[in-house]
Amino acid sequence: MPVLTTITVVGLVVLVGLVWLFMRTRQQDLIADIMAKRKASSKLVCRADYVEGLEKMAVALSLTENAIYYQNPDMDASFDLKDIEEIEYDDELATGRGVPHDCRALRLRGRLVGAMSGERRHPLLAVGLL
Repeated sequence: MPVLTTITVVGLVVLVGLVWLFMRTRQQDLIADIMAKRKASSKLVCRADYVEGLEKMAVALSLTENAIYYQNPDMDASFDLKDIEEIEYDDELATGRGVPHDCRALRLRGRLVGAMSGERRHPLLAVGLL
């Protein structure tokens, strides 16, 4: 009986690994599709990582005449270029973690106007460029 249990556990671990690999590969394919759609209307399109705290998400980053877009299958966001006041490149994230040696962190800062907060300077976006 222990042999059957061992085979079942090993099979489940292999299945979970294959599902994870499939999901990761599919995510990259979907980002490539977004990049292909954006390429015709954008000046620049590239792959990047959107970093929010400890979470890191792969995105398609594109620059058009009027806006910067960062998209993936779960997120579709943009900032108008007129709202950006400062662009900064750095070797580390805002949390203090370093980025890989062949990458840079891009930070965009500008003014956001909200009904509750009024006008104030706010970090708009931080991504790790590949």
